[in-house]
Amino acid sequence: MKVSDADFAELLELTCEAAFDSTVWSMLLRRLAAATGCVAGGLTIENFVDRSGRPLAYFGFDAHHVEKTFDYYLPMNPLFGIAERMRPGFVVTNSEVIAPADFRKSEFYDGWARPQGLGAPLTLVLQRSATSYTPLTLVRPDGHGDVPDAGRALLERLAPHLMRALRTTVQLGVSDHRDALLSALADQLGAAVILLNEAGKVAYSNAPADRLFAEGVLRLTPNGLAARRDTGRPALQEAVQLALAKTAPAPAVDVGIARGTERPLCATVVPLRPGSSAALPIAENLGCMVIIRVPAATDRQQAAERAARVYRLTPAETRLLVAVLDGKGLQAAARSVGIGYATAQTHLHHVFAKTQTASQSELVGLVLGGLA
Repeated sequence: MKVSDADFAELLELTCEAAFDSTVWSMLLRRLAAATGCVAGGLTIENFVDRSGRPLAYFGFDAHHVEKTFDYYLPMNPLFGIAERMRPGFVVTNSEVIAPADFRKSEFYDGWARPQGLGAPLTLVLQRSATSYTPLTLVRPDGHGDVPDAGRALLERLAPHLMRALRTTVQLGVSDHRDALLSALADQLGAAVILLNEAGKVAYSNAPADRLFAEGVLRLTPNGLAARRDTGRPALQEAVQLALAKTAPAPAVDVGIARGTERPLCATVVPLRPGSSAALPIAENLGCMVIIRVPAATDRQQAAERAARVYRLTPAETRLLVAVLDGKGLQAAARSVGIGYATAQTHLHHVFAKTQTASQSELVGLVLGGLA
């Protein structure tokens, strides 16, 4: 089960649309289920203190059984047994929580799952408070075991986007003044958000994006949006041009953006289908969305580890790469990993040779750009 770039782009675009239009979540659940070999899915809020809950969106479940879930079966959910681990971004399969043989002997399976022809769930936690969490759950057909590794990897890849989308949906729900709230909300999300129209012109940018323009990190050229050090593969400008092209469906593209001695940024360029302006009413004739953020420390560590596997980096080279991804200059990076400057230069040149890059900014673009 392999998800194509075009399918991933569609899932990412649906995620962006769901953020601003809560009715899209059911459609998104269906597409996620289809991509992971599942036949049902739901988005719920579950209180792990009193073991109560309520559905936000779902499909593939019998309405009678949905009611029974929250009236009777929810307290039996084995996930409550690992409530402390249920943090945003956490992905877990059914067999990681309960042995398949024990699951099939449970009242939950016998009374709720089996009558609906359902089996093992795959769960991603999107939000958490002091007493509750919000899981997104996809459920396999009965007898088909856990979701394959490729399906789990897809959900992990989409996790940060799904978490941001749900935060947006929740905040939009507190106001009826949708257009005004879109701008205010985008400013509060922490990420820089830029909407480009079909001609590549900036139709909307929030406050964090405006700061990146003012600081010179982003710039507008005759060929469109670009980064000051746009030397990664693929470059931001090239990724935007690909997203705006009408010749073929374009995938969503991750691009690393170096910022000198500051932590690098990660930009996700998302093509928007015709009609997306209905869900994003800030502007008309939208062509693509660019979301720019500082990758979390875990993202940088994972990106470095992927690069190490793909390019056969040594442990010493990988440690230096992590420091470089943290935005440190080479001298500071050398100090942070406890080696001399000359040794760091040697390691870095080896990394350049293995990755076929020629500068730290190009290396950052390659690694944070998803090894494109």
